[in-house]
This record gives sequence, structure tokens and C-alpha cells, in this order.
Amino acid sequence: MELEIKVDITGFEKAMIGFAHEIPFATSLALNLTASQAMLAVRSNLAHYFTIRTPWVAKGITMRKSTKRDLSAYVVSRDDYLMQQIEGGPREKKGKHSAIPMIGGTLPRTVLKDVTRQSEFPRKLAEKPGFFVRKIKSKAPAGYTYGVWRRVLRNPDDSIASRKYDKTTGHFGLSAAMLRAANVKPGLELMYDMKTQVMIKPRWPLPKQVEEVYTARWEKNCADAIVRAINTSRGY
Repeated sequence: MELEIKVDITGFEKAMIGFAHEIPFATSLALNLTASQAMLAVRSNLAHYFTIRTPWVAKGITMRKSTKRDLSAYVVSRDDYLMQQIEGGPREKKGKHSAIPMIGGTLPRTVLKDVTRQSEFPRKLAEKPGFFVRKIKSKAPAGYTYGVWRRVLRNPDDSIASRKYDKTTGHFGLSAAMLRAANVKPGLELMYDMKTQVMIKPRWPLPKQVEEVYTARWEKNCADAIVRAINTSRGY
């Protein structure tokens, strides 16, 4: 997505009489000042919209500078997945799956904004006793759910009675008779839903943030750029 802001240079022409040859430089300078301020504002507000796990995400918000020959400046993210958060829509991984963590007290994330611990990542879980990766028949549109599952014991009302998987015996250490006596039965709990396509909700107002900075800072940046262009001009 691209936000286009057209700039009226009439103010430059009026303020730079006798220095018309410096107008491209002044315009470029004002654009770069504004883009730089917008970039820093977007970086500082990133945590309002996302759970930031590493400072490299913010550092990926960058700008493409204007020049005297190309009077255009851009604020973008180097990360495609982040840019997809602007307009939203389907995100598909060809030959790969997006692991969607389930949310709850004993699941990979307690609440939505939690940071998933590395020990709870899909591959790490799948290596632990009682966990496995498989397609399980379900009511999903595809007829099955492909994911990381945990073996559990369930009560008659389908609530979970136990998650204590026995590493030695390869099950819960209970015979069929003992399960019946305890009125519980083996079941599964989904830890990660693995999907080749996920729907992204639009939640990152990058264009709006850039426009707000432009509205607030453009006039002052123009004035500062004009002063600098005139003071550094060879024709001064």
C-alpha cells in the first residue's frame, strides 16, 4: 500500500527569489526531514499495534530518501509480513504452514498478547512425550485439523481431567479398567493449528501515521530547509 502526498512548491518559489536553482535541494531536504520524523514516529508507536519480540522489527522500519532529481520519499518496512498488516487479506505460504498458537491457561499462550516461549514452539513441543503432529478428523471445512496435539484425559463432559502423560509407559499409566473406574477417557488437546493460509486483519495504520506527521511538521521543515538551502548556496 502506498500513500501519496503531493507537495505544492509555491512557497519555495516565493521564499527563494534569486535562489531558484536551490529549490530542488530545499524541497528534497524538507521531504527527507519529514520522512525521517515519520519513520521515528512509526517505530515508537509499533508496540501499540504488535507484540514486539525483538528490536530488529522496529529497525526494519526505514525510509527511502529523496534526491534533487527524484523528489519523492518513502517510509516502509523491510518485512513483508508487517506490510501485510496495513490492508490485511489472505497470507499464503506455499509448501509451508503458519503455526497458530492456541490461547489458554495451559496452552502456548495464556493470553493473546503473550510472547510464546521457545520451549513452547511447535517443533519443541512435538519432541516431548505426549505431543505429536498429525491431521485429525474434525468439523473444520477441510474435514480435518492439521496441528500439534497433546494427549490428555477427558471427563464425561469433555473437560480435561489430566495432562500428566506417563513418559515411561507411553500413556497415562492407567489400564482400560482404571480409566472406566475413574470415569475418564483418552482425548486430545490442540496446541497449534497449522494452516497454509491465514487471514490477516488490517491493524497497522502506517499511512495515517505518516500523514499525521506530514500535517504537523511539513511547514516548519520547509522553512528550515529554505534557510539551510539559502545559507549553503554558492550563489548566496
